[in-house]
Amino acid sequence: MSERSQVLPSEIAQATHSLLSGLGLNPEKNIHLIVSKAADILKCDCAAYGSLETAEGVLRFRAAHKLPARPSTVRELARRICSAIISGKQAEAFLGTGAAGGETGPGAFRLGRSGLRAFLGHPVTVDGRKSGALVALHGSGREFSETDRQVIALLAGMVAVEDLRLQREEALSRRISFEIMLKDLSTMAIDAADAGLFTEHALAMVGSRMKVDSAFLWSFDPVTKTL
Repeated sequence: MSERSQVLPSEIAQATHSLLSGLGLNPEKNIHLIVSKAADILKCDCAAYGSLETAEGVLRFRAAHKLPARPSTVRELARRICSAIISGKQAEAFLGTGAAGGETGPGAFRLGRSGLRAFLGHPVTVDGRKSGALVALHGSGREFSETDRQVIALLAGMVAVEDLRLQREEALSRRISFEIMLKDLSTMAIDAADAGLFTEHALAMVGSRMKVDSAFLWSFDPVTKTL
């Protein structure tokens, strides 16, 4: 028999207040706190936020609460659910219950082998692009209520806000670093007495500031059309 959700409005209000009061200036830490609170509010065994990190569509767990750190059936299931939510057309919460799955979409996954019996997930849309998913997983066959769906939608929205803020802060940091590098290169060029030595030092600076293994300067020969 399924275990019905026992999340009460008063508990949600208290947990939300606790969550909001705990948010700070660090968006990455805030995301971890939101994921942790998702498990607490929805009374689940574990929760995770997975997002696509590269153009190739590689999914990485940006934050997790009690999700096995090492490869496991549970971790793989969470990854597959996140991937299905991100690639799916549905913009609302996904629900899956029972050993043989439940609704269409990720709910069609077989949960029995993982030890899980139910999950609830929601897309995370950052800057207009569905790039991640917040999922909560449960070890018993509970039934998530409409209130539960509203809660995970709210939390997924909070994750999106923090993730967008993190991306913008990182972009600003890269821009400031680039501008400082250009200023330093200009100063170096004015003071340089030897063009070859300047080029060597400039490439070393570019590689270091841009955090790459090496930097090269190629010259093109218009006659032979080679580098």
